[in-house]
Amino acid sequence: MSLLSGILIALSFPNVFFGWKLPNLGFLAWFGLIPLILALQKSTPRRAFWLGFFTATIFFLIGYYWIYVALHDYGEISVVSSLLTTVLLASVMALYIGLACFLAVWFASKDKAGGLLLWLPIFWTLTEFARTYIPFGGFPWAHLAISQSNYTPLIQIADLTGYYGVVFLLVWFNVWAAESLKKFSRPKTMVTAVLLLLVLSYGFYKNYAVRQAVAGAPTLKVGLIQPNISQTEKWVEAFLSKHRKVFETMAAGLQANVDLIIWPETGWFETLWVGAQKINPEKIGVTLQREEGKPFTLLGLSFSTLKEHRERYYNSAALIDADGRIWGKYHKVRLVPFGEYVPLKKIFSSLKPVAAIGDFERGDGWTPLTLGYWKIAPLICYEDIFPQASRAMVRNGAHLLINITNDAWYGFTSAAYQHLALAQFRAVETRRAMVRATNTGMTAVIDPSGRVVNQAPWFEQSVIVHRVPLLSGQTVYTKLGNWFAGGCLLLVLRTLLLRKKSN
Repeated sequence: MSLLSGILIALSFPNVFFGWKLPNLGFLAWFGLIPLILALQKSTPRRAFWLGFFTATIFFLIGYYWIYVALHDYGEISVVSSLLTTVLLASVMALYIGLACFLAVWFASKDKAGGLLLWLPIFWTLTEFARTYIPFGGFPWAHLAISQSNYTPLIQIADLTGYYGVVFLLVWFNVWAAESLKKFSRPKTMVTAVLLLLVLSYGFYKNYAVRQAVAGAPTLKVGLIQPNISQTEKWVEAFLSKHRKVFETMAAGLQANVDLIIWPETGWFETLWVGAQKINPEKIGVTLQREEGKPFTLLGLSFSTLKEHRERYYNSAALIDADGRIWGKYHKVRLVPFGEYVPLKKIFSSLKPVAAIGDFERGDGWTPLTLGYWKIAPLICYEDIFPQASRAMVRNGAHLLINITNDAWYGFTSAAYQHLALAQFRAVETRRAMVRATNTGMTAVIDPSGRVVNQAPWFEQSVIVHRVPLLSGQTVYTKLGNWFAGGCLLLVLRTLLLRKKSN
């Protein structure tokens, strides 16, 4: 039963197997957990833990197989070490789901009124929330909600609850369906129907409202560069001249047409000193100067600094005008553990980060860059999978979210499509358009409803020119943050307190 649930949930995610993109199977998430829940109904808490753990290990292993590709094929790590790392990460993430099942079954045994229908969605939501922060800053990849990324009416509640509301709804529906197979309950069915009706009604309303807001919003014309440079060639000295020419030519073709040219992560091959104030604009393909410093360029690059008597690096984005003046710099805050830095160095002292350039420094905070009247929010690499990053950027005034990344590390795997699905939720949560400039894909434009409205072909050299809306205002989620997950936690604490008093 656990095996079946694990496979069904894994298939509900955006997937690529053997270079072939599976069709959208997100509907599987609406009943994929039923076999697991049927097993949980007659389980002890301890057995429930292992059932949940095994189910989650299956769908995380299938969802994370691209990590093996990144480590072995591009990180030059041995087959055994790459496999062990992938299995270890999937197992650590599966512990959260095992814990959710353990606690849900225990609480349901004490609270017959709420039962699994209440407690499994609550604890699944709470463990997904924990996964956003722990361990090593969190890794909220392959959560249930990304299965619904292309069902836009169903994900609009994310501007109220964050993606946690979608997770809660999916688990609730699965529990209701599993219980209904054994015994139909009119009250539970009515509550489930009302929940779905409210979510869908809100979703269709918000889709309409956002379209109206976008139609009247000011815009910024952006040009997104997808150079399609193989990861095996990217840092090879013999290819650098050719790759520079690719970027310069693509940027030169955009300069007369757009307000902002956006390069992918570490698109520029030179490392600048952190105090640099200007570069030669011809080196980034800009030879034309228009009004008000246009075209601007958001350049993905590395900055170097001297710290503790040795050179250290930042993974950064720099906003540069047509004259080469650097208007602002953003240094990546959320670094990749073991990829850009080694956590707990006293324990892992013998390890080195995978990234070729070495150990990176963390940026100071989520500070947008100012472009005239507007503020733009660079999110580098996988920073766009963290809701707290985009939320902080918008709270600090950002009108546009920009993800620059290099997903070439993952080859022809599910990672690029799953990364895009995660980014769609950031747009909904904050009601901001998001543009993504990537090395090999998925370069795309996402509207504030989470719809992908423009997308470059995968693993092809391409540019996208698009006018993106610049919205203001803050959503409930932006203002209040994780109130929904907090409410779930308060309900747990209240139940424990009442039980203690009754005893």
